[in-house]
Amino acid sequence: MSWTARSRFQAVLAGELADRAPVTAWRHHRDSEYPGGPLAQWTADFAHRWEWDWIKLNPRATYYAEVWGNQYRTGDYETRDIPRQVGVAINSLDDLAAVGVRSDSPVLAEQVALVRDTVALAPDLPVAQTLFSPLSTLVQAAGLSYYAGKPVFGATGELDLDGLLHGDPALTHRALRAITDTYVGYLAELRAAGAETLFYAVTGTLNPAITTEDDFAEFSEPYDRELLAAAGDLPVVVHTCGEHSRVERLTDWGAALSWDQMLPGNPGLADLDATVVVGGVDHREFTSPDTIAAQARAAAELGRQRPVLVAPTCSILSAHATEAGLAALRA
Repeated sequence: MSWTARSRFQAVLAGELADRAPVTAWRHHRDSEYPGGPLAQWTADFAHRWEWDWIKLNPRATYYAEVWGNQYRTGDYETRDIPRQVGVAINSLDDLAAVGVRSDSPVLAEQVALVRDTVALAPDLPVAQTLFSPLSTLVQAAGLSYYAGKPVFGATGELDLDGLLHGDPALTHRALRAITDTYVGYLAELRAAGAETLFYAVTGTLNPAITTEDDFAEFSEPYDRELLAAAGDLPVVVHTCGEHSRVERLTDWGAALSWDQMLPGNPGLADLDATVVVGGVDHREFTSPDTIAAQARAAAELGRQRPVLVAPTCSILSAHATEAGLAALRA
């Protein structure tokens, strides 16, 4: 068989072994990610230059909350490539009650166009679009952090997490219902635009410092599973961020699982009982090419024994995305 990037990626994502493990990397590109910016062109050029096997789109990390009214200062970023938050959509329970379906959102239309344009510019590569879970979206729209121990950059909301979830649970579920319904329609548009995979992020909401098991089971999982079902035959890479990410809880959620294998409380790449695992390369180490090369070799070797997508454990920070580090991964 003559392997292509697409056939290699599809085979491994289906739980099979290919000639080698597919490889990719993703990062934010601050100069390109706003409406009208050349993010599709930059993404296609980035993928072709480094000969990645698939494209994981990395739109700005705030687009999900922007759909419901969060505001950010263009060009003002912190080290995590997140723009400064200057306006929060949900400051009170009354605001929570106002969260509705946004099927005509220009922000989502922008993201559908990004998929369509990237597919046109890189027809040789499968494209995955990134979607945050409804709970992650709601937490962000309330001006709260979905990463344990990492504060919001900029303005914060007036509700704390307990107030958001338990101040009026019926309102919380109503808001989560509206977000989920919005994303069901969005998924159909992504498929029509040519997305071949969904990268579904529960972010850090599984961390026990963010949610208890009961809270996650009530306020996240039912909506997550509904969206995973709505994805239909679109393969899903499920991602959970940070330390103590409880990724073991997600082994039946999608075609593949992505998590940070390098942080405390998380299993290693070879240790998770899942059909397809994603990662192996520490996203913080791209300033150390020798480290990246050793980690990539180990992940690729594991990929001869079980289905592995070799990739960074999370988005590579702009400040860390060195030429030498990327070259070490590709080599």
